[in-house]
Amino acid sequence: ASIGHFGYDDYYIKEIKGIKCGFLGYRSLSVSMNNESGHQKIQNAINHLKNEEQCQLVFVYYHWGIERQYQANEDQRSLAKFTIDAGADAVIGCHPHVMQGFEFYKGKPIAYSLGNYWFNSSNKESGMLKLYLEKNETVRTQILPVMGKDTYTYLLTKDAGRNAYFDF
Repeated sequence: ASIGHFGYDDYYIKEIKGIKCGFLGYRSLSVSMNNESGHQKIQNAINHLKNEEQCQLVFVYYHWGIERQYQANEDQRSLAKFTIDAGADAVIGCHPHVMQGFEFYKGKPIAYSLGNYWFNSSNKESGMLKLYLEKNETVRTQILPVMGKDTYTYLLTKDAGRNAYFDF
């Protein structure tokens, strides 16, 4: 089985349930993509996937944010919204090792950081983002609660664990 990869100047295209999807990935840490040159690169890549590759949906992943900070910073929020305005159908982020929240912007999902799946022996609430692709080229979302404990990540299925997670 082949495993698709994307990031920096590489994109990935995969047809899922008859929907052609494009995937992009960027690092936006010490040197942010939230500037004129970064915006142009992102816009060009989304345009290429939507117009030349005929992707119906485009997903953009960012490696961004400040480690262990539970709130997305202004740079992340601004870049995420620019990315949706540029034509992305969802924005998904990682790096902080903690959850940073989720919002919809113009009806499109933004997950700033889904948490920590396997990094160290600490216990961390995390989330798996499930995207449901619709034939009308929309995306429905579901966040599944997971916990990382001692370098093992597991789905929270029992009521007590789920209640504690959602009280977090």
